[in-house]
Amino acid sequence: MPITQKISKTLSIRVLNPLGKEVFRRDNWKENKYKIDVEQYTPGLYFVEIIDGKERNLEKIIVD
Repeated sequence: MPITQKISKTLSIRVLNPLGKEVFRRDNWKENKYKIDVEQYTPGLYFVEIIDGKERNLEKIIVD
C-alpha cells in the first residue's frame, strides 16, 4: 500500500484494525513515500493514522 504525503519534518504512521488495536507503527519517517506491506493482514477495514507534528490525518483502507 503506497502512501504519498508532502512533509516538512518526520512522520509517525500507525495502522489500526477495526477494534483500535495497533497492527503497525513506524516513527520518525523522513521520506515522502512509504510502502506498508498489508498482505499478512486479515481482509477487512483498517485505519491509517499519519501524524506530522501537530497535524493528524486518519484514512480508512480496505484490505482484501
